[in-house]
Amino acid sequence: MSLAVRNAVRADLRAIADRLHALDAEGWSIDPRHDVARDPKIWRETIEWMLFADHHAVPAGWIAERDGTLVGVLVGQLQRGEHALGHPPRGKIAMLWVDDAVRRQGIGRALVEAFVARLGRDGVTDCDVTTLVRDERALAFWRSMGFADQYLSLRRNRPAGREGE
Repeated sequence: MSLAVRNAVRADLRAIADRLHALDAEGWSIDPRHDVARDPKIWRETIEWMLFADHHAVPAGWIAERDGTLVGVLVGQLQRGEHALGHPPRGKIAMLWVDDAVRRQGIGRALVEAFVARLGRDGVTDCDVTTLVRDERALAFWRSMGFADQYLSLRRNRPAGREGE
């Protein structure tokens, strides 16, 4: 079975949005503090903006297909550098989904490598990813790909019933 990795096109939007919504829900099951957009329409609009807005310097959506079937999705972006701190532009992987039925077959790795290679063609050498601290499977994957802990993001959640504050 042949694996193909390509840039996403608008015709892929519904399939991508459905898969990434399921991924976000999976994140909520791992850590209930993870916010999930419940409305599929809002979710689709958000994913459409993330993938196809005119502000992308590199392709933001990457698809992995095996024999014409969608088996993986990566959403990434190029982020401006923080010149005052001496940080050059860098890539950012926002989401990575691989079908449960084909996990541990190199699909996530192929998507990440395709995105990082594309960044490299533009001279971008750094790439960041964030994941849930309680998602041990994701942490193991990212570390196996050469990503290392650099920052710890801390969040103070609002008490229930005080969303407007």
